[in-house]
Amino acid sequence: MAKTKSKNGEPKAEHTRGPNLKAGKRQLEIPGAERPVNKELEKLVAPFVSARYERQELQKEEIRLHAEVLSYMRDNKISSYVHRDGDVMYHLEVVASDERVKVKRYDEASE
Repeated sequence: MAKTKSKNGEPKAEHTRGPNLKAGKRQLEIPGAERPVNKELEKLVAPFVSARYERQELQKEEIRLHAEVLSYMRDNKISSYVHRDGDVMYHLEVVASDERVKVKRYDEASE
């Protein structure tokens, strides 16, 4: 942990938690006290953050669709179903104890 000096010259521990982002939006940056910017890391972080949020949004949609499939299979008393998508087969099975649909993928090329 890096050390800095307090007002009276004694060493003190640096703030180790993340930045206070809420306060940062309202505060102006003080000249000479700008946050350090690592250009190489900024190039890597931007696509990472974008992909992360895309995945989170896709997961919300997956959860909604999963609930629809589970509900339909339950309502129509379908405990098992095989779906073919080109060379790939998917076996869907309702797992009653977990309230979910289990999906197994079978690729014909690997069989």
